[in-house]
Amino acid sequence: MRRLSTPLAIILLHCLAAAGGERVNVGQPMMTVAPTTEHLRQRCGVEGNYDACTRFVAYRLDAACTDEGRIAATATFRPWIILRNLHSLSHEHEHIGDVRRSVEAFLTGLESLRFSSAEECRARVLEERASFGTTMRAYALASNLERHPR
Repeated sequence: MRRLSTPLAIILLHCLAAAGGERVNVGQPMMTVAPTTEHLRQRCGVEGNYDACTRFVAYRLDAACTDEGRIAATATFRPWIILRNLHSLSHEHEHIGDVRRSVEAFLTGLESLRFSSAEECRARVLEERASFGTTMRAYALASNLERHPR
């Protein structure tokens, strides 16, 4: 059996990694420790009894129409975790996972659509890009309602 040269193997592995890239890119979470409960409430933007929250920032939907009349899409977002107590960190990562899975399902649904014209496809892409912030907020709310039913 013939062996690949090291440079060729590195190039091949890089190409395979790029081809199998993630459709949902979650950036490295930023973390802030709030010095008081009041600071936490101000940064999180909601009333209630909690020790931490995660806001999703730098979100973007990259989508384009293919020659086959479908949408190819990826999404990017970055979590911003605001904590009062460090013991809440693992719970906040659960929320991040929830949102990541929701966005993955959203992309799967978007990519399963078929369009009869390029114009119809482009209109849908523009609509989804423009409303992606609303979509992200809905997924964050759904995670909160699921994990904090009260």
